[in-house]
Amino acid sequence: MQNNVILRVYIQGGKYWDITNLVPYVRITGNVDSVSRTLETELFQSVVDSQIEQIGIKEGSSVCFYVDGGKEIYRGNIVDISKEENGVFKIIAKDVGFILGTAKFNKNFVNKTPEQVAKEIIKECRLNINSIAKTNIKLTRYFRDTSAYDIIMTFYTLASRQNKKKYMMDINLRSINIIERGKALTIGFDSDSNITNAEYGINIEELVNTVSVVDKNGNKISQHVNKELTKVFHLLKNKILEVDDKSKVNKDIINNEFYGADKTCSLTGYGNYNCRSGYKVHIKEPQTGLIGEFYIDEDSHEWNSGGYICNLSLNFKNIMDEKESGSETLEQNDDNNETSTVGTSGGMGLLLKCLIKY
Repeated sequence: MQNNVILRVYIQGGKYWDITNLVPYVRITGNVDSVSRTLETELFQSVVDSQIEQIGIKEGSSVCFYVDGGKEIYRGNIVDISKEENGVFKIIAKDVGFILGTAKFNKNFVNKTPEQVAKEIIKECRLNINSIAKTNIKLTRYFRDTSAYDIIMTFYTLASRQNKKKYMMDINLRSINIIERGKALTIGFDSDSNITNAEYGINIEELVNTVSVVDKNGNKISQHVNKELTKVFHLLKNKILEVDDKSKVNKDIINNEFYGADKTCSLTGYGNYNCRSGYKVHIKEPQTGLIGEFYIDEDSHEWNSGGYICNLSLNFKNIMDEKESGSETLEQNDDNNETSTVGTSGGMGLLLKCLIKY
């Protein structure tokens, strides 16, 4: 790989190994629907035969990845080592977000804000907190056998429906951040400087330009048409909204049911690790029409002997990873008592020992 990156493995027992020159590439990926970021690399059979046993790489080992000669940008634990037909061993690691996605809880939260819930759950997972977005919105929710991530994001989803803000979880090495989604990056991509390829497409299969409100018996109460969306598709694409109380139907509820065209785009460019899922980046690529600010839904960063490139899947819309686990009433659950976490794996504790001094 290129000279300015370092990939190190921490083996339980105190040994560090620099395997930078043993792997052909390092790829780190993330997307808005996943709490953890994934690092992937490979070891060839010839390397494995002579050195893998000596190094002792196995599931649970920690990996740390550094760029620019010493800046750590990724820390995770190996969760899978698989041998392929061509004699290649593929190594996959995930960061501490993996814990939040797998640790399960039985918890009751009464009149709690999302920030209070997040702090409690993250601490019970024995993870560090860096920053937690404040909402000051108190909610009640009951959970059974629900992951830490789903509990936290359920509370932020419910708060988002009130304050119209979008939230996401962002992992910084071994610390958890919950921030507003769509923060604009200061960097951008331009076809004249750092874009190597770009694609752009529009799809109206899911478009909704008409909303019909009916009661529980199917009787029509009202019909609402979005004039701008009928310009996109002149035929009616209808959605039925059933309500128990028509007095509670307002303009915001109706507008939330309309759905415009899906505009998707992707680009390949010179790598910048700040460009990660959930952030907003400015693009200027006149040939495909990619001009403006776009939200990153998926990101892939790859370092190899040829340099460093990133692939971004972009969206015009700021789409939150919404969750709605648990229930609003205790009667829907199995018992009336709050219980503790089912348990978290201690293997990820090795992450704490990946601090390497130069």
